[in-house]
Amino acid sequence: MKPFFRYITKGNCKQAVPIGINILKSSPLDLTVLLHTCTCIRNNNLPDSQNLIPRFTKLLEVIISTGNGRSTETAIKIVNIQDDYVIKGVLGFLGGQESLSVKGNKTFSVWTNGNDKLYFEDILNVKFPE
Repeated sequence: MKPFFRYITKGNCKQAVPIGINILKSSPLDLTVLLHTCTCIRNNNLPDSQNLIPRFTKLLEVIISTGNGRSTETAIKIVNIQDDYVIKGVLGFLGGQESLSVKGNKTFSVWTNGNDKLYFEDILNVKFPE
């Protein structure tokens, strides 16, 4: 992953995209890698041979449909705790301070910026009924 982010940081999309595609083969829902790979593809008119842009768009739609993020009851559900960085950026909630909160058996990432708060529920620890 380090080479991928090194190329992204340097703006070298032609090197980053193949590495991103390879990472996504083993982690197809990694929002951070999807975001950067799709941005490179779109901004540089590179071929989207893996249909990553539609995957990213649909994945965002599904995640955002889980809640509005205004309270713990309506928190946006995420699988990877780092996904909150991508989602808050997409929603235009820039900056702020992150804290963690626990309510019952649920864990939340809470972003505060002035009086505004945005809640994300980490559903990684959810137990499925047997």
